[in-house]
Amino acid sequence: MNISTDALQVVVTRGLEDGGRVAALALGTALAALANGKDAWLFLALDSTPLGTPTGCRGIIPRGFTDDLDEQVATFMEMGGHVEVCSSCYREYCRHLPQGEGGALLREGVTIESMGVLVERAERMPVISF
Repeated sequence: MNISTDALQVVVTRGLEDGGRVAALALGTALAALANGKDAWLFLALDSTPLGTPTGCRGIIPRGFTDDLDEQVATFMEMGGHVEVCSSCYREYCRHLPQGEGGALLREGVTIESMGVLVERAERMPVISF
């Protein structure tokens, strides 16, 4: 197997239960990968899935950070990062958020993917999990 060091997969499972600190570290890692010229994917699962919605992390500023999580996700995407939400987790963990046709609203550019996509990508690039 030939693993590319030009890309990074960041898996996030923690949401806002700790004030967003772990999610902020995951986003910081993904942003650093982009800043270093790597392709970066942020795969949101379990409690982190609301980060892929327009309202799931708005106004949450983790202690020690200056930008809220919403701004961090937006910056990541503006820099060319890819955000994916676990298909099973999306249905369970986003049901309390504003709904559109077919489920909770997602940020523009966020896709819903299966764990299979995550596994396929893990065969080709390093994976960091938070």
